[in-house]
Amino acid sequence: MCVKANKRRRRGATNLMLNNLTVYEYVARVLALYVSLPQTPSRTHRTDRHLAAQWYTQALAWEVIEGAMLLAVARRCLRDPQMPPLQPIRSLHYF
Repeated sequence: MCVKANKRRRRGATNLMLNNLTVYEYVARVLALYVSLPQTPSRTHRTDRHLAAQWYTQALAWEVIEGAMLLAVARRCLRDPQMPPLQPIRSLHYF
């Protein structure tokens, strides 16, 4: 539990820094996380950039974005291997 508490403190500090980012920097970070995840495309699309900019306008916290993406990918990766495979993630709208 101590490790989780320390991570929260660091993430809080990171969130404060992200609040000072421009829309361009925010979108770049969101898209960098997106393309770094397994089962996602190596390139982004115009609609992905537009959605990330909308999240910036809505002041969506970095922790929410990161958590949603990591949870979705973890659920996909930890599925029962006997189930049929899922199609790759093709858009940021998946999250």
